[in-house]
Amino acid sequence: MGESTVKISSYFLDRILGLTQHLNEKHLVKQGLRFHFTNEQVSSIADCSKLGPKYLVRLPGYRVDRAILDEELLSRAAVAGVAIRRPARVSAYTLNPGGQQEVEIDSDGGPEKILCRWVVDATSIRSLVGRTEGWIAPNTDHPIASVWSRWTGVRNWNDPDLSQKYPEWSSRCFGTRFTATPTI
Repeated sequence: MGESTVKISSYFLDRILGLTQHLNEKHLVKQGLRFHFTNEQVSSIADCSKLGPKYLVRLPGYRVDRAILDEELLSRAAVAGVAIRRPARVSAYTLNPGGQQEVEIDSDGGPEKILCRWVVDATSIRSLVGRTEGWIAPNTDHPIASVWSRWTGVRNWNDPDLSQKYPEWSSRCFGTRFTATPTI
């Protein structure tokens, strides 16, 4: 499963966590967003209205493979001294506002009670703590959806053939079109 980062998360991953080399070697650099607009008068790509960066962006985003990124972060956390329990299942927890939190887990090492300052609910859509505590509420005031997919056989937007066929369209961007996130 993958996803795209936005500028603030890219900055955090790059500059704060020091993952620049990892991101550049293991993930795809993304050159911002490109918005394409069409109507009934558009017959080719050269006729489309488009918004997007003309030059390479200073702080790129990334299309990350979450499994690879998560393993890298887990590995770095272990090197920094974090005790890793894998596989593990939370069997109970007690939240003490402003105090020490208690989490009980079952792992290969047997049951264990962990005392900590912070609890991070990383159970994804299951949202163990959020659902148990009643913190999950539907947002009916902003009904939106988004779709993410991977495609194969997509034409490279930087293809020299496209530049020759549509020179005016090509000259609108000196950066990399192919690694931008297209939005239609």
